[in-house]
Amino acid sequence: MKKWYLSLLFLFVFYGMKGQSYSGDVEFLSNIQGVIVVRATGIHEKKKEASEMAIKSAFYAYFFSGISGLNNGLPLIGEGGQEKFKDYFSRFFEGGRYFNFVRKEELMEEPERLRSKAYKAVVRLTFSNDALLRDMEMNQVVLTRTDVVPKTIELPSIMVVPYRKGNETFADLLQGDSDRRVAVSVIQKSFINKGVNTNDFEAKYRSIERRALHQADSRTSPDAELLKNSGSDVYVEVDLIKDITAEGARVTMNLKAYETSSGATLASETYISNRFKTNATDKLCYYAIQDVEDSFLKQVVAALAEKESKGNAVVLDFSLSGTAEIDFDTEVGDMGFPLSDVLRMWVKKNAKGGSYHIQGATAESVIFDRVQVPNRSDREEVMDANDFALSLFLYLKKQNVNCEKKVEGNTIYIKIIK
Repeated sequence: MKKWYLSLLFLFVFYGMKGQSYSGDVEFLSNIQGVIVVRATGIHEKKKEASEMAIKSAFYAYFFSGISGLNNGLPLIGEGGQEKFKDYFSRFFEGGRYFNFVRKEELMEEPERLRSKAYKAVVRLTFSNDALLRDMEMNQVVLTRTDVVPKTIELPSIMVVPYRKGNETFADLLQGDSDRRVAVSVIQKSFINKGVNTNDFEAKYRSIERRALHQADSRTSPDAELLKNSGSDVYVEVDLIKDITAEGARVTMNLKAYETSSGATLASETYISNRFKTNATDKLCYYAIQDVEDSFLKQVVAALAEKESKGNAVVLDFSLSGTAEIDFDTEVGDMGFPLSDVLRMWVKKNAKGGSYHIQGATAESVIFDRVQVPNRSDREEVMDANDFALSLFLYLKKQNVNCEKKVEGNTIYIKIIK
């Protein structure tokens, strides 16, 4: 029984405001054209009040603790803001002002009766972020926002590519799908107008195809070669859905940005145009993004800024070859420590801030499911997963441990061969 209550305490984090307890269990689901959807939990002694508490908890977390996926995970209100603007927040929570911004609330399941006799409700909440921010601005509530491009981080170079469905290749799209090619062109022009250095997808791909004709034994597909050697810091995938009815045509554009070196997702947005009396894809795409294109680029820059300060997360996967004469329990090196401990000590010393997590270690394998790799070396040289893997490879060689290394995206594979 005691263990159950402790588990409950760890599951929920509560924040107080004038005697009310707000749950910190809030999950971001989507943000489309200024309309945000979250899943939130609320707990109250009265069953019918639990769902209302879930809604309040969502707003409270957005204001004062931050929600991962929104505002770069930072709270809208900076330190001391809750007290400074207490009149506004008193009207917002206790006066019911928050309900002015709710578009839709859905109870995801019947409220659960807890052993504490209180009820727990889980709600899917849809609210107007644009209306909320306008209201706060009108009431002179100062926000802590990350929608200003950090001056310390340069705009990344970007290549815009069409989204591939199923077994499609870029070659298929260049020959057949004109709508997605048009969407790529519109997005690329948008980035150029913002001062972003872009690499043209079609020109790069044609160049790789020509080179492949002279390298018939190449094991790398043109698609993989394009993303690997684009010369861009970031690539953006664009998917397009065109919807034509008697009332007019509209498009839905799904954009996802990835860091080229690691494959890590940096930003994701969905843009939907209004209906217009035109079927021209370029015009519909322009209408879809003209009001919200800044937010996507700012997400990318903010994510890169966060990676600059925290480092890149990689996976380290160690295994044995079939002919290996040692395993991870074998004592190696001058100190005579087991190989698994040698690896753990090296990772702890070389990870940024010593930050790592080991998923498991046996005599046959060792897996670090998260290692924060520094962005720069001690000599201020840029580092990535390949540099980190090479440093580890050279270290193991000094310990008379022969191995092979392979880097795929943000995963480093090390196979012990002797």
